[in-house]
Amino acid sequence: MISPTVLALASLAWSLEGSPAVGGPPGAPPGDVVVFIAKDLPFVFRLDGDRPVPFGDARFCAPRSLVADARGITWVLDEPAPGAGAQLRLWRVLADGTSAIVARSDRISADQNLGIDAAGRVLLVDGSAGVLRLEPDGSLTTVARAERGDLRHVACATAAPGGGLFAACRYVAGARGLYSQGALLRLDDSRLPASASVVLQNVQPGRSPEQTWWRRPTQLLVDGAGRLVLVDSGVPESDLLGGILVLAPDGHLVDLTYATPDGRCAPLRHPTGIAVWSRDTWLVADPLMYPGAGSSGGLFLLGADGSRGRTWRFGSRCRPIGVGVLRGVDAPAVPAAVPFAAYAGRYVAGPARVLAAAGFRQEATGVTVAGQFIHTGYRDVPLEPQAAAAALQSGMQGARWRIGPSGAIVIAAAGSDADAADGGEGPGVCRGTADLFHSAMAFATVSRGATRTDSRKSFVRGALTANGDGSLQAHAFVFRAVDGTLQGEIEQTLRPLGGPPVPAGTPAGDVAGTFTAAAPDAFGFVAWTREVIAGEPGSPSYGLYAERRPQPRDQAIATVRQMLAGSTWRFASDGTLEVRAPRGRLAGTVDAVGDERLVSVSAMLDGALWCLLSGRIERLADGRLIAWLSFDHAWQRDQLRAEFACALVPPGAVL
Repeated sequence: MISPTVLALASLAWSLEGSPAVGGPPGAPPGDVVVFIAKDLPFVFRLDGDRPVPFGDARFCAPRSLVADARGITWVLDEPAPGAGAQLRLWRVLADGTSAIVARSDRISADQNLGIDAAGRVLLVDGSAGVLRLEPDGSLTTVARAERGDLRHVACATAAPGGGLFAACRYVAGARGLYSQGALLRLDDSRLPASASVVLQNVQPGRSPEQTWWRRPTQLLVDGAGRLVLVDSGVPESDLLGGILVLAPDGHLVDLTYATPDGRCAPLRHPTGIAVWSRDTWLVADPLMYPGAGSSGGLFLLGADGSRGRTWRFGSRCRPIGVGVLRGVDAPAVPAAVPFAAYAGRYVAGPARVLAAAGFRQEATGVTVAGQFIHTGYRDVPLEPQAAAAALQSGMQGARWRIGPSGAIVIAAAGSDADAADGGEGPGVCRGTADLFHSAMAFATVSRGATRTDSRKSFVRGALTANGDGSLQAHAFVFRAVDGTLQGEIEQTLRPLGGPPVPAGTPAGDVAGTFTAAAPDAFGFVAWTREVIAGEPGSPSYGLYAERRPQPRDQAIATVRQMLAGSTWRFASDGTLEVRAPRGRLAGTVDAVGDERLVSVSAMLDGALWCLLSGRIERLADGRLIAWLSFDHAWQRDQLRAEFACALVPPGAVL
């Protein structure tokens, strides 16, 4: 039985009269602004009409959670990858776009989200630490500890009417079954640490303990009508749907995951963020609005009765995970849209300002069997901070950057092979794509041609903005590709190299259309199996070392043909490319340079294998395309690699 006293939500301090609109969409008043963050993109975005536009000067590594307060301030929790300090960073972004890091925390857990208490103070919720509060001096006060009991795995919190906080704990399943169902709690923070009382157990009445209301809560809010709203992201990697639960002031619980007035809407999928749009409508962020490899992220309006309103879809590259509404602020001027071609060219990087750095040297590990050292793997030996910073500085200062007219990007570290930088491969060369958001670009690149255990093998992602003098400003994060460890964060200026920019040649739109792939003709292939070479079965040394052995060439070629033969290649006039293979889907870009088109696509193939295709395409006089491509395992390229030629023919032609 839910206590009416505990659920007396109607006395919330703020109220929302009428139906205020949100800045950006047509018909909205100019004083209100919608802001949001997107998965793996470094910006705060604002909604300008139907377009996401970078907002402010903050540059994130991996934004996790967003809340907006009544003063027009946006708060963002930024979660770096392990390494280089591995600190959470709490950003404050003012209404004019200026930003600052106001707090750092070493606490790392699977659940980290933001909330706002009744006094307007920011709450940092950490599943392993509890509920923390940001004080005016920048310190973090522990409001409630994540101890054994009700507060295990706390995931989100918000202000409760009449004082105190609401908090939600997640469902956790271990190897031996259910570990924690989770619960909705009310925290009495009049004395610290706060005491907790259960408002709602996370189990559906009459169901088994595993059949819960929610799995992974990411945000709580109480709206102007006194409703407590819980956002559940579900488990995207297991395709367990999330949803939105609404607890009314009278204690009635409504699950809006499937509830729509006409019964015609599909269920909610994986919502992660929410903000109040009007008295009976919320604005929801969902990075995976639709199933499949081409899933689109976006924002949508959700009514208190489950009705779906307007939807803003941003595609697969911009996946909103947190959203807020800034009320009554002056919207900043929107920068003019700039095409990729305006940035096409070659650049050299100036001195790198190292903001964080970590580095490793690798030592072989092993055992001695019968007097012989048997290698079993590697271990990382951390470098001193100064040595790590110097290594990062030496690689990035003087690096050459190349940007193509449709967003293809190449980064060649200082000292790398110039031929590799211009289209080949080699250590220190990262290739990838950039996404253009008006006058700012977000990019991600991955190195090629290094062995799996080479610590120099990296991927770089970040943002580029124009300085107005022909140079670009780069804010980049460098990761070790073998395990995703953050090696460093840098800022540097890219100066154009002398001479004309890279020629656009034939426009990418020249190959626009749909083509079908013939069976690939492989001319180079390396695929690997693992073969135990140490010890006899049953001996202590058996299985200590397994060496990779090449697969038979015919078997390897058959694998690639099964994946790509008969695939459909769809080229758009803006240079984007989608490949629909019999066992997967890929997406990427085509960069027209001279008489060739440089290709970079990536996606999940065969349901489990994340792969990359890259290379060049030539157009023949009969309308066919010839693709000279390499096919790689995205993270372990020395374990799967194919080089092949493939004919792409227009509809109606004979393969």
